[in-house]
Amino acid sequence: MVEKHQLEIERQMQDDEDLALLRLVLDDPHAGQHLLEETLHNLRVHEEELRAQNDELQQAREDIEKQNNKNRDLFDCAPVGYFVLDDRLSIIDVNIAGLKLIGTDRAHVMGMPFRMFVDGNVRQGVDGHFSLVRAQGNATTETRLTPHQKAPVPIILKSVRLGTEWGEGWRCLTTVMDITDRKIAEETASRHSAELAITRDKLALIIDCMPQHIAVLDGLGRIAMVNKAWREFSVANNGPANFCIGDVYGSVCGGADASECPTELTPHAILDVINGRSSGISLEYPCHSPTEQRWFSLNISPLTGSEPGAVVSHTNITARKLMEIDARNSRDRFADFAKASSDWYWEMDAELRFTWVSGRFGAATDLDPKSIIGKTRDSMIAEIDQAELNRYHDNLYNRRPFKDFDYLVDTPRGRKFLRICGVPVFDLEGGFVGYRGTGTDVTEIKKIEIQLRESKLAAEAANKAKSDFLSNMSHELRTPLNAVLGFAEVLLAGYGTPLTDKQRGYVDHILAGGSHLLDLINEVLDLAKVEAGAMTQEMTAVNLGSVIEECVSLSSPIFANYEVTPVNEAVACNATILADPQRTKQLILNLLSNAAKYNRRGGTVTLSCETTEDSFHRLTIADTGKGIPDHMQDQMFKPFNRLGADATATEGTGIGLALTKSIIEAMGGRIGFSSVVDEGSRFWLDFPLCDEKVESPAAATDGGRNLHYCFEDHLVLYIEDNVFNMRLMEALFEQLAPMRLITANNAEEGLILARSRQPDVILLDINLPGINGFEAVARLKEDASIRHIPVIGLSADASSATIERARNSGFADYLTKPVSLPELVRTLSREMEYKHANHH
Repeated sequence: MVEKHQLEIERQMQDDEDLALLRLVLDDPHAGQHLLEETLHNLRVHEEELRAQNDELQQAREDIEKQNNKNRDLFDCAPVGYFVLDDRLSIIDVNIAGLKLIGTDRAHVMGMPFRMFVDGNVRQGVDGHFSLVRAQGNATTETRLTPHQKAPVPIILKSVRLGTEWGEGWRCLTTVMDITDRKIAEETASRHSAELAITRDKLALIIDCMPQHIAVLDGLGRIAMVNKAWREFSVANNGPANFCIGDVYGSVCGGADASECPTELTPHAILDVINGRSSGISLEYPCHSPTEQRWFSLNISPLTGSEPGAVVSHTNITARKLMEIDARNSRDRFADFAKASSDWYWEMDAELRFTWVSGRFGAATDLDPKSIIGKTRDSMIAEIDQAELNRYHDNLYNRRPFKDFDYLVDTPRGRKFLRICGVPVFDLEGGFVGYRGTGTDVTEIKKIEIQLRESKLAAEAANKAKSDFLSNMSHELRTPLNAVLGFAEVLLAGYGTPLTDKQRGYVDHILAGGSHLLDLINEVLDLAKVEAGAMTQEMTAVNLGSVIEECVSLSSPIFANYEVTPVNEAVACNATILADPQRTKQLILNLLSNAAKYNRRGGTVTLSCETTEDSFHRLTIADTGKGIPDHMQDQMFKPFNRLGADATATEGTGIGLALTKSIIEAMGGRIGFSSVVDEGSRFWLDFPLCDEKVESPAAATDGGRNLHYCFEDHLVLYIEDNVFNMRLMEALFEQLAPMRLITANNAEEGLILARSRQPDVILLDINLPGINGFEAVARLKEDASIRHIPVIGLSADASSATIERARNSGFADYLTKPVSLPELVRTLSREMEYKHANHH
């Protein structure tokens, strides 16, 4: 009614304003126009104000609605049951927790009296509860609720009156809290209280088993109980007979040496722990005795329970303290070393980023150690070989230690070479935590290494040039020597025109001189191999006795020439050594030759064998010559030493002993000598023993130069550009009838003859003009019509590299010029037999 009356008043006022406006317009049109505009403006302002008020009203309504929804959510989400009751104590609202407590849904509970859900045995008490609410506005009661088809539930009932008085509009908010868990806890506590006395006795037994010194304090800080360890410590340290039971713990500590008593341990601090004002005391302190240093860890913790008190625990930490002192001393020692060292130290984390670098890094590089913290080493590297970087990364990825990793960095003083070493670090569980290591400035060392490397390369180049020169010279010398020795052997065999005794003597001299020249060439070439590191060894089990016997037999001519007598006391030697057979023969022949050359006419050369204490087998070769003076003995194994016992030049190459020493040491053996002037010299060779036994083979029966050849009518093709070597081979084959020889002076002509004549064997010179021997073999193997023919290579090049290349290029065999007739026969026989066996 009030609002309607107000609207009528506002409408009357509006009508009056409209009438006044009309009159004003009629009396003064200009004034009316002005008033009309002002009125329209006011109307627009009023309209905006109304619109703003409407927006505020709408926002207020939305806020109220949101708050209501929020309140409802809080009401429904509360963890306890909420019931809203009217003046008749009927349920008019309930939250979700309340519905769960009474075990039904909202539709069945609305309007029901609340007392219907209370245990019938306690409803009278609940009625009294609500009487108090009506009278005084609130009440709290412990009672029981009976959910639908479930056992009674103990609850706490709290109610608050919402209305000002009882009557229409009266409301009551009742909170229902399930206390089932609390009741169970109370029952459990009651049951446990009966066991408390037994537990106390067990506690005394338990603390007696503990190694710490333990005391239990009462509410006044007095010692009420101690364990066995406390009692034993008190007895050992002349403590009181009652073990301080009944004494205030603070006074016990106060009786200790004032310099060792912890300042934190005051009576007030102990009482604060007992009364709950402090969570506890934990500290470490020394407690030295006259005979030893001791440290203890002290912990005082409050007792939990109804009675105040505390537990005091003393733990002997002397062993740990001594370890800490040692660790601190080690750290101090490390720090001193780090200060004195020219190296620096560093650490990285698991991400391989620097976490610490010692100060020496800055002194060595002019870089601030702090500037690289958090960085990886890769970010520091200015230049490095990629293979070296890959090796470093591989070590890091596999968590391996690494050494001598070198890299370049840019510093204010220019680029520097740094060298680092590092080890991975793991925690107690084996987890990787990073790396730590050392660093060194190796800039000057690197400069020296670069100079040495350049010098080494220059030396290697010079050595290779020398080796190439010697190899080429060897080839150039062997080629004419092949013809000289070959034709000399043909003449000596008496083929064609028989020789007179004088002519035979001349030929013998030619052969002797040529053989000596060949020995010189071989020794020079071997020495070049040794210096170039190209000397190869084919180590195998060798019967030393058989090699000695063969060498003595082969040395017969030189013994006869120098009129010395061999005495082979090693004839029964059956030792098995680990050696290269051909090199072993070379060593023994060289020493036998020296023993004959530097002996007296009519002297002896004695060979003997024995096993040394360090498991070598020793061959000793003794002569009866002039001996070697003391001042010359240190020169004996140096190359090109040609001085005899009287310090005058002697025959020989002067490289034999140097070469012998290099060969025996390459086989893992030793060489040595002793000599007395005017009595003679003793040289010995020590060979490594071999477990494998090799019996001495039967002596050969076809020694000497005269061989019996039994060849069928086979055809041999010889491809050679040197006319002298070709004529020599033709002369040699005249003694091998009925085997026949055909020749070609270049590879093209030879391949044509091979296709047309189909020879049984091809002898092919390696160093042909145009198409050389290697290219010729490759073409031959590509031709199906002739690839089956075995090819024997011939060359004056005796280098191991050329021989190995020939074997890998398709040659069946390889002969080094000069080629002797027996060697040629053995090689041809071997290839014929192999071809015949494969053919059948």
